[in-house]
Amino acid sequence: MWGGYVVGAIVVLRLVWGFVGPRHARFNDFVRSPIVALAYFRDLLYGRARRYIGHSPAGRAMVIALLVCLAATVATGLIAYGGEGKGPLAAVMVIDANANGNEAGLRALAASIAEQTESEIGLHGLLANNTVALVAAHIFGVVVAVSCITLAMAFSQIDADPVGHGRRQQM
Repeated sequence: MWGGYVVGAIVVLRLVWGFVGPRHARFNDFVRSPIVALAYFRDLLYGRARRYIGHSPAGRAMVIALLVCLAATVATGLIAYGGEGKGPLAAVMVIDANANGNEAGLRALAASIAEQTESEIGLHGLLANNTVALVAAHIFGVVVAVSCITLAMAFSQIDADPVGHGRRQQM
């Protein structure tokens, strides 16, 4: 429960930082088309990817994907927890349930909320698993990018063409 609140606070802080932070942390600096990220992947595989101050196009796409997935995970967690009568949304859901005043209607509404809560818990779990997969992909991507860039830098000390696509002209 508290972990969700902490993650929610971090997402809110990152969203605020995306508008008021330094240049390379702002969303208007790094939100680009998915085609740019795919071109970066291609260039990375061929050893000719540009180096970036801040996030690479792939990193930029990952930041957006993680923020969306984390925000959705927090939202579904709050809704599911509120459906159980707990958390900050519990008061809203209890007031909604009591507004009818009819006991039969209240039981039907409670059953509806319980059914909805089960589906929210399932969606919450799916989003949480997707977040874990995104984090794993992010770590893998960082390792690959650093390895490719380091390898290209090492080869550039030996040969001006780190990938070997073209040979240097003999003088």
